[in-house]
Amino acid sequence: MRGISALRDFPQQGTRELTAADYVNEIKRLAHPRLHSPIYGLMSGYIVGLKELAETLAKAEKSLPKDAYLDLTRYDLPGAQVLDRYTYRIKVRGKYPQFVYWLAMPFFAPVPPEAERFYAQPGMAQKNITLDWFPVGTGPYMLTVNNSNRRMVLDRNPNFGGEVYPSEGEPGDAAAGLLRDAGKPLPFIDKVVFSLEKEQIPY
Repeated sequence: MRGISALRDFPQQGTRELTAADYVNEIKRLAHPRLHSPIYGLMSGYIVGLKELAETLAKAEKSLPKDAYLDLTRYDLPGAQVLDRYTYRIKVRGKYPQFVYWLAMPFFAPVPPEAERFYAQPGMAQKNITLDWFPVGTGPYMLTVNNSNRRMVLDRNPNFGGEVYPSEGEPGDAAAGLLRDAGKPLPFIDKVVFSLEKEQIPY
């Protein structure tokens, strides 16, 4: 890790398409012995095989050297299966209609295995180069500076798949000028900067 103090110091970068396997990988991460997911207890009662996976991973971790990477791709989870490149299936015990709402929560956000492997390299955590400080995603912006006590910067993601401003809206939107940018590519700005200014009185 010599000469590396931030993500921008790495000479190579990469990107790829989001796939169903990335979603399945995150579901497996709920059972990861080092992550302590707050919803594992609840989900292990519903997602088929999640509890058994947690037990298997706990045993596997004990056999590894300290801080060694635990490769989740080597373990199967019957309750989360990839069907094809863009489709996966989750099996739950019984009927649990609320489960679809859980899928919209951050606990189920896709995480590529290679991103997890990258951040697990020795020395990364000591430099605050971790997945929770620099998350991966497919959105229009990338978090390029993350200093929560001073400044956070979002830069335009050059690999963003692309969306355009909507051409339809609610009644009255066109008259109000809200559809003036219809069809233009998003995002409209290149950079978003959040600066922390501490108030003098409580300070």
